[in-house]
Amino acid sequence: MVETDEKAVVDSRVNLPCGEKLRIWWRSHFVQATQNETGLQNLGALFCLESMGRKISDQEERKTFKRRQLQQFNSNPFIATLGLGALARLESEILAGDRQISDETATKFRHAVSGPLGSCGDELFWASIRPAAGALAIVIGLIAGPSAAVLTFLVVFGICQEWYRWHGIGAGFVAGLNVAKELRSGPYRESLKTFHTALGLCVGAVGGYLAVSLARGRGTGEMLIWAAAAAAGIWGFRRVQSATKVMFGALVVALILMFGLPIANWTP
Repeated sequence: MVETDEKAVVDSRVNLPCGEKLRIWWRSHFVQATQNETGLQNLGALFCLESMGRKISDQEERKTFKRRQLQQFNSNPFIATLGLGALARLESEILAGDRQISDETATKFRHAVSGPLGSCGDELFWASIRPAAGALAIVIGLIAGPSAAVLTFLVVFGICQEWYRWHGIGAGFVAGLNVAKELRSGPYRESLKTFHTALGLCVGAVGGYLAVSLARGRGTGEMLIWAAAAAAGIWGFRRVQSATKVMFGALVVALILMFGLPIANWTP
């Protein structure tokens, strides 16, 4: 019976109110606005979690809360909410009277999680999502023009970063001190392969387009060459994560098929 009651207490803490999530999500867009050399994004973290401090009636405890949030914090801006959600979990446990969570524990956690949040976020967004969105925008631009390319990039990148912002709050709150496990799994590590595949596909397609544009018309043979270049892009990017090298390789494959085989002029 006691175990059931304890489980109920834990489960009640896991459910962060939707209004609180919305406030953290909105304010997370400004987490870098006051970045400084000493605390890095600490002021931004305080701004995001400030509404939780309003629940503290005692003035001294509220000051202690603010001092905790002013400790150093750093992250990639788009997955900072994962760390903020975990910090919100720690604060909720402190408010609930959990004596196992001390100021020292919270400070150590902030320092320990900053590195992984920064490196994982940079790899996910700067090395995967942004290049994939850019490559897709180039493909769309070649088909529909520059305006469509710009719109495609803004929409794809915007949707991705907003989804990760919102998802991170709940995932971090559930994970708490175990937020590192969430970084090693879930949509953070597993989605890297998906974005790398999309990037390879788009880069290969661009290489194929450059090749088939050397010939006139859009026969079936040219479309097959384009498809082969796209497949070469996917295969190449899984082994050499360099967009320039992959596009060059896809271009070479397309040119070999075009000029080395009679496929370019083949029609059914």
